[in-house]
Amino acid sequence: MSDWIVLVWAVILCVTVLAPWLIGLNLLRGSVLHPTSPEVWDTEVREMGRYFPSDWLGGCVVILLLAAAIILIGRWTYRLTTVILAFAVVALTLAFVLPASTSAWESAEASSAVNLRTTAGPDGAPSCGSGDPLILNNTDGDQALYQASEVNVLTERKDILGGQEPDTCGSIEIYEGWEHFTTVPLPDGQSILQLGYGDRALGVSGGPSIAEGFAWAFTSGNELDGFALTAPETVWRIGGAYDPENQAVLSGGANIYVPRGAGAPGAHLDAHNGVSGALGVSFDPCATGGYMTDLFNTSDEPPPATGGGPGVLVYCRLDDDNVQMLWVMDAGGIFDEAGTKVD
Repeated sequence: MSDWIVLVWAVILCVTVLAPWLIGLNLLRGSVLHPTSPEVWDTEVREMGRYFPSDWLGGCVVILLLAAAIILIGRWTYRLTTVILAFAVVALTLAFVLPASTSAWESAEASSAVNLRTTAGPDGAPSCGSGDPLILNNTDGDQALYQASEVNVLTERKDILGGQEPDTCGSIEIYEGWEHFTTVPLPDGQSILQLGYGDRALGVSGGPSIAEGFAWAFTSGNELDGFALTAPETVWRIGGAYDPENQAVLSGGANIYVPRGAGAPGAHLDAHNGVSGALGVSFDPCATGGYMTDLFNTSDEPPPATGGGPGVLVYCRLDDDNVQMLWVMDAGGIFDEAGTKVD
């Protein structure tokens, strides 16, 4: 075969993309040229477009070096020009094409590693429902997405074919990105009515960390069940926290407020820590007048005079015609609509 034909075909193959791309896609991924990053533990995360440059350039490295080898293996007599060109191809490939291919591969692997932490994977799809994903910093200090999914629990009830069939949504699956984190079962006979997350405690330097993240679920047993993302094996449970008319609400921070006896004199709030479930304080937010009727988790910004931060809205019935709205702040203090401290 003519040396020139070999060189021309090598260039044509690289320029037309398909052949080198297929070589890179099928032969080079995970090879010495393109070693797999230890942080990319699931190869399904690799998107075709993100890896196209490295696959294509890696295939070109193979084609160009193979073409040069074919030329250099033969006798060099009367072939000085093409032999010099072959050496030039080797030098240029090693100096430019190979580093570009390696760099593109490392960049794609780094992006995939981030996606494994910060996006929901294909296995995280719930069979009953899911809480909205929550972005936190994991224990390594990297941002990660946490997603809690409800899954069906198999009961002992048999169908006509003798197999088991799903009954209730009685278990929570936690995923850190694409990786299954843990399974949290609910008490026997209880199912999930609502699922979600709490974000973080106040005063955490540098933003939220996984230590302040927690998942929670209202259950059919009128419980609020939750756990810290760092210790999902320790589940806390708050009885009587679910009521369609007046259920517990999250402040948007670390606190969970459970109304007790709302709608009648003597109503009060139990403030629990969402990470540990511990009861912090029990108080009557309407002690200055009236009694608590409603409790809301709101995205509205509290008045600046409250000091800002997470909090909840409480409505106090003063008399038959008057209702007062109060802000109860995680950081402490109860404020009226104007931001005046009333407690």
